[in-house]
Amino acid sequence: MNSTITDLYLGNIQPFDKSYSRSSEYGKENARQSELYLKLEAVIPEESRSLLEEYAKSAVELGSIQSRDMFVEGFKLGARLMMEVFDSGK
Repeated sequence: MNSTITDLYLGNIQPFDKSYSRSSEYGKENARQSELYLKLEAVIPEESRSLLEEYAKSAVELGSIQSRDMFVEGFKLGARLMMEVFDSGK
């Protein structure tokens, strides 16, 4: 049996690659965002659509950065909690 650290190193654990149900809160909001994007794209003049596309790419990149940062902060918090648990026996 591999350790969790080994599995993470080998790519067997990919916390960023999680599927979701379309009926979940995330799935519904994702569908709503896609619909709104298509509606917005339909009313924006052709010459301005590249700006909309750049905005969407920026929003995705920002979300990716935020997810990464929140993962790191959550991991650090978990580590601090474990340190406190092990230290509380003294």
